[in-house]
Amino acid sequence: MPTISQLLLRASLAWLAIGSLIGTLIIGTKAGFLPGMLLGLRGAHGQIMLIGWMLQAAIGTALWIFPRIGSPQAQQDFRLATIGAYALNLGMLLAFLSSLLALGKIEASALTLLAALLELVAGPLLIAKIWQRTRAGLSIS
Repeated sequence: MPTISQLLLRASLAWLAIGSLIGTLIIGTKAGFLPGMLLGLRGAHGQIMLIGWMLQAAIGTALWIFPRIGSPQAQQDFRLATIGAYALNLGMLLAFLSSLLALGKIEASALTLLAALLELVAGPLLIAKIWQRTRAGLSIS
């Protein structure tokens, strides 16, 4: 299994744990056991579960399973995908921190914008490696 796949799958499991904890807090709030301000974490919960857990798990699995056809250099060159993985996780972390700051009524729009930009940059970097492997597999026939 490539190191990038291990990185993405481990990060996705960490985000699953964080998202599950946030989901538990939201349910506790709806049941009346916790302060109502925690309901403001619903957006962060959705982003963590969809992007942090599901998307990273899917991309990590795809980078592991997709065919390794082509030159050995192309097979092992995961530098851009690794940068994309770090950018995605940093963007997720900044978005989560922005949500936490918003709970305390602190303006964090610059942090939210930076998080969105990091996530926007991460997508093409990760998909490019999968696309490269797919294109290499198609050129054989």
